[in-house]
Amino acid sequence: MNVHETDVETGFVVQFSTDCSSNLDKMILDPGISVCHFAQDSLDLHQNGEISSSTLPLKVELAPYCLPLAKPWLRSRALTRQRRGWILILRAGSTTGRGECAPLPAAGTEPEEEARKVLTTLCRSHWQPRLLAAQLPELTRRTPAVACALETALLDLQGQIQGVPLRRLLLPQARDGFEINAVADIEDPDSLSHLLAEGFRLIKLKVGGRPPERETPELQALTSRLPPGVSLRLDANGSWRLEAAQRFLEKISGLPIDCLEEPLSRPEPGQLRRLQQTTTIPLALDESLKRLPSLKEFRHFPVQRVILKPMVQGGPRRTLELARRALAAGVVPVITSTLESSIGLHAAAQVAAALEALHPGIAHGLATGRWFAEDTGPPLEIRQGRVFLNQKPGLGLST
Repeated sequence: MNVHETDVETGFVVQFSTDCSSNLDKMILDPGISVCHFAQDSLDLHQNGEISSSTLPLKVELAPYCLPLAKPWLRSRALTRQRRGWILILRAGSTTGRGECAPLPAAGTEPEEEARKVLTTLCRSHWQPRLLAAQLPELTRRTPAVACALETALLDLQGQIQGVPLRRLLLPQARDGFEINAVADIEDPDSLSHLLAEGFRLIKLKVGGRPPERETPELQALTSRLPPGVSLRLDANGSWRLEAAQRFLEKISGLPIDCLEEPLSRPEPGQLRRLQQTTTIPLALDESLKRLPSLKEFRHFPVQRVILKPMVQGGPRRTLELARRALAAGVVPVITSTLESSIGLHAAAQVAAALEALHPGIAHGLATGRWFAEDTGPPLEIRQGRVFLNQKPGLGLST
């Protein structure tokens, strides 16, 4: 069902879809309806991201989605069978830029309701297009998932106007591919076998669900069956106190472990630093950045790696900026997703391709498209555990 509302201040007709159809073509607003159509203003995007006047009118549209998942997903200690979010659409003449807003508060974004209110305001307000980009710093601070959608849509539009892939707007020497890890279930040997057959050389496993004394023998048995050159990336999701984490790391010493994410339930920088000093296995922080925002300055960062999610950091440019800052401090950044749909995943892949030019060889966590039974666009092209990006402008999703 579609709901039409007229903004009393601007007089613009805004169409909101309440249908949870998973077909994006059905969710995108009727092209005959002007949603926040700025008749007096226009759009021109430059290499530095600034906006000035041109002859192209700008429309801002909002398309909510509700996508079924191929299998239940554990989210905030509860299983969910669908993923909700919005596609923010910018139209300049016949050119369309898209960005995705997929909030995930547990990962560090704003709540869904707050994102909805801000997105609605963006559509209902009478913006001058050149001021859209000026909203990004405040949106990044308050509603990073909304900022990610807006910045991605602006960059997608800019890339298509200039005929340049989005990643080369971020970094001219950006690469066209990079390695990724896949995600397996430690209790399902078949899932691991299938991923190995697909050519993945780095497999991510969730750990911490049981005491280290029970879990480590399973890991030892599993790694003994891995082919040469294959390693594991472990994610404990903040499962342990310091002593338990130390026992776990001691017992897996010598195994082919790429890194261990979020080991501590109370991620205090001093304890994290001591834990990292006791092991040669790189430790990584992800959700802890929300609790410890000062760590984003990367002064005396307590572990060797940092997980960066564009949806949490406020968009592609901000994410690459943080990645550069991390590298300058000797910390290895890894780009991962918040289980966003195809459009958000393609945006994250563009960031990872830019980062590949700055720090080649790191595997990123972007093999999450297979979680979706239906999607907002085509999947990433993945072969032998690597992502291959096309040369199309913007996000690479134009036909």
